[in-house]
Amino acid sequence: MIALIRKNLRLWGYGKSLALFAGCILFSISGRLNGGIAYERHILSAVSDHYYLTYFVLPIVLLSCFSFIDDDGEPIILRFQSYHSYFLKKWIGVGLIAVILTAVQTGAILLSGIGLPLGNEWNLAAGTTEAELFSALEQLFVSPLQAFVCFTLFQLIGSWLIFGICMWIGHFTERKWTIRIVIVLYVLSAVWIKLPAIQNIPLTSFNHLLILHHNFGEPARPWITGFTLLLFMLTIMFSVRFAWRGHLPQLRLKCHGIAAYYSYELMTKRNILILLISTILNPLFISGKLIYVYYWNTIFKCNWNFTTISNYSIKYGLILSWKHDANTFL
Repeated sequence: MIALIRKNLRLWGYGKSLALFAGCILFSISGRLNGGIAYERHILSAVSDHYYLTYFVLPIVLLSCFSFIDDDGEPIILRFQSYHSYFLKKWIGVGLIAVILTAVQTGAILLSGIGLPLGNEWNLAAGTTEAELFSALEQLFVSPLQAFVCFTLFQLIGSWLIFGICMWIGHFTERKWTIRIVIVLYVLSAVWIKLPAIQNIPLTSFNHLLILHHNFGEPARPWITGFTLLLFMLTIMFSVRFAWRGHLPQLRLKCHGIAAYYSYELMTKRNILILLISTILNPLFISGKLIYVYYWNTIFKCNWNFTTISNYSIKYGLILSWKHDANTFL
């Protein structure tokens, strides 16, 4: 297991942690410019900033997933005697990456507040940007420092859960589909707070696993997050133990005979695209030719008939349609 952890750390690298440190410092210092804020409230404001977490931390967490999202080779998996044992130990091992990311962020936030006066109370001016959030957190936590610790631990666990979910998606789908699914889930997380219609859907996305106060909007929201997360975990545990050889169903056409073979060879994406373009352009070409000939006959009194137009349209239409891949039809 130690060798597997080292391998995943080597694949992950440390560039993402350096980027997280630099970005966190910039975000935290920009929040410090407001002035008149105590050290404890400053670090809580930095660790709970919605835009920082959604548009900076979450992409780094998702990018980290793609460093180790693919399964190892069969010789490595066979050392763990079963796939579910390999998956669970790999998931536990990548928790070290979540710890590193959380530690880097915490260190950057603590450093950014050096020099501020101490004050572990909730008294905050009404006009500040954090007043609305802090008024809600005041009902749940005794002090800003306690809230800071809870936010940090929640992000640590949430990052680890996101790693496991992405690894599970990556096992049962191809890499290109994994990227598409993760992007869709991220977009839902990014627009969740902007669209009330999405907030009313009882689903859990990445933002609910990473941002603690996104679970406080509605009274039922914590229960929804807990239930869907439990469902996720049960699905992952069951599938990696009993259905780990499976993949998402793919549509495959079974064709037999020489006609089916030539149909398969000819109906490629490129040829279908050319056929569609020619189908659209040929009527436009004929219409343009009719208009052109009409005005030509009107102005210059020439005798072009429809047969001539059709011959020209068929000739140029066929050239337009099939000249790109003539060898395919020989």
